[in-house]
Amino acid sequence: MEYDAIQQCMGVPVREIRKAYDDYVVVVDNERVVLGYEPNFQGIAQIDCRGIILTTQVDSDGAFAEFDIVSRVFLPRIAIDEDQVCVSAHCKLYPYWAKLLGKTDLRALQASEAGGVLELSSWDGRVIVRGRAKLA
Repeated sequence: MEYDAIQQCMGVPVREIRKAYDDYVVVVDNERVVLGYEPNFQGIAQIDCRGIILTTQVDSDGAFAEFDIVSRVFLPRIAIDEDQVCVSAHCKLYPYWAKLLGKTDLRALQASEAGGVLELSSWDGRVIVRGRAKLA
């Protein structure tokens, strides 16, 4: 079963695994797990998907309290070990977190090396993602 392989590959306590189109969303219980995660890119590349999105709700009393959620995105099967700021991943995260948190507007931190802040909302059945980007 793919879920067992994902849990074993991730090597961290997993609360939930959800299929989101061509990715898997791995939900954990603590932001420190996301922030300090050491990815097994070779293992992730063996999972039958585009990538793995690791995410959790931010501790409302912690250092990242200005955000609602934190995530990291790993896509080694398509030659992107860790995506620095992945809009498509946040389009997949928004419906899950908006419903779970009971919010229509979310502020998301993608905790990659470069980091990214995304403002998420919806309009007319579509996810709206706002933020700033630097061209490399």
